[in-house]
Amino acid sequence: MLLSREIGSLIHKSMSPAFVRFIVFLLPVILIVPSGCRSSRVPTVRFEQLNTFDLLPREATSVEIFITTTPQKPYSELGVVSLLTYKYNPSDRTNYFRLREKAADVGADAIIVIESRGETYTNYVTKQTYTGKVYRAMAIHYQNKQ
Repeated sequence: MLLSREIGSLIHKSMSPAFVRFIVFLLPVILIVPSGCRSSRVPTVRFEQLNTFDLLPREATSVEIFITTTPQKPYSELGVVSLLTYKYNPSDRTNYFRLREKAADVGADAIIVIESRGETYTNYVTKQTYTGKVYRAMAIHYQNKQ
């Protein structure tokens, strides 16, 4: 109530009390709702651990990316790295680098891309349709490092 009095005193005296109450009610909605919507569209890279391991993070540039082949060395699967791009759809190369960065955080030696497909999403509030891409890769660790 104190906040509404302070805001009310800042507003010109000729405005009706109903209009002032409307503004006081609407202001937090205007400030909060757009920030929630904006954050939900930011692509997030996730890691789902499959096996227990104790590896140190490494430089992302040292993580190999396998798209059409698999490594010839024996390896262990650490987990699945995934990314959903929503309507912000940068190039495949950029998204593979994002997957690689997450794999480097968990100490992986390489990633094997297992899925890269387009998908359509509908915002159930606004009924708008967006296209995006789903990326999934297996993060691996080489068994016999030399």
